Amino acid sequence: MDRFMNKERLAVLALFCIVTVTAIGFGVAFNGCGGGGTTSAGGSGNPSLSSNATLTALLLSQGTLTPVFSSSTFTYIATLPYVASTMTVTATVADATATIKVNNDAAVSGKASDLIALAVGANPVAIAVTAEDLFTRQTYTVTVTRVSSACGDSYVDGAAGEQCDTGGVDTAACYGAICKISLCGDGYVNTAAGEQCDTSGSDTVTCNGLTCKTPACGDGYVNLAAGEQCDAGGTSDNSTCNMSVSSGVKRCKAAHCGDGYVNVAAGEQCDSSGVDTATCNGATCTVTVCGDGIVNLAAGEQCDFGAGNSNAPGHCCTTACQLNPSFTQCP
Repeated sequence: MDRFMNKERLAVLALFCIVTVTAIGFGVAFNGCGGGGTTSAGGSGNPSLSSNATLTALLLSQGTLTPVFSSSTFTYIATLPYVASTMTVTATVADATATIKVNNDAAVSGKASDLIALAVGANPVAIAVTAEDLFTRQTYTVTVTRVSSACGDSYVDGAAGEQCDTGGVDTAACYGAICKISLCGDGYVNTAAGEQCDTSGSDTVTCNGLTCKTPACGDGYVNLAAGEQCDAGGTSDNSTCNMSVSSGVKRCKAAHCGDGYVNVAAGEQCDSSGVDTATCNGATCTVTVCGDGIVNLAAGEQCDFGAGNSNAPGHCCTTACQLNPSFTQCP
């Protein structure tokens, strides 16, 4: 009768977390309540059976235990990244006769447990060790925190607006810092993608907005903000654009007679910045020749009617582009 009464007393005392209870004929001891620790129960017991319910090692498949494992420490924490949706634990008993359960599922000493699903947030994992005597039990508890998804964790979380995730490192296809696909014009300079600048698609003195390259005459990109009027690419003039390196400050400017640069591709023979000289017709950028129909006073011409020049009597302008002595000026 006393034996049954003591069993009932055990249940009541366990419910209220009484630290130590001793009953006549049926000994029971509780060291701590909840979490981890040691629980033992028994009567006279069997001294031939081991009461060792201690672990000698506890390993996680991912993450690190805090504090460092000790057989006499029963509570631990660990933090895992969002990408870790499952894990295992490997517990090793000090006595081969002891048994292990991980979250109430049987496990083998020194072997990985079954997969443990991890939700975002705190996940308690209980490793219960029962001694051979079936009465002595110790529970080691690990609270594993799986962090929320974040840009840079190498997991592409589409629901969070991520388009890519390279662990915070820029690549040719992904901006690591913002987890977006690399695009010229998004305002973020991704050197890994070959960008030299990024002005959100707008040309500036220092950036070609549509190519994200530093402006350079000859790159084939007309950047008006950088002072370019044209850019045919390379170093060869064309009929509309000065491209030769020899054009100096006139490079990447629209070709026109009078700009001071001789653009042969544009049909110029000379260019005296719009001023007649002894060798150049400033207005046409052609070499001065008597008979070309252009009066070039700087070249000593008094008149020039082109094919109409004649030394015959009655003609105003001679073939030397001089006034006929009988004329003071040509009509």
